[in-house]
Amino acid sequence: MVRVLFFGRLGERFGAERDVEVGPAATVADLIETVCGAHPGAREALMHPSVSIVLADSVVNRDERLKDAVEVAFLPPVSGG
Repeated sequence: MVRVLFFGRLGERFGAERDVEVGPAATVADLIETVCGAHPGAREALMHPSVSIVLADSVVNRDERLKDAVEVAFLPPVSGG
């Protein structure tokens, strides 16, 4: 079980957090596919190149294995001044 955290506009769209069941060899891309099953249209938002994915305090790629991950965070781009 992995806790998925969504921030910014992603949190507004999908809810701030949810627990997702994934297999032992799952990747971030597999996790995204599971989330997409519950949210049609989520793929475009979560696969967008500007979205950062944080696993164990490090920004990772979508092919990263989740291993023993407890939390995965999706962060949209932030702007301001």
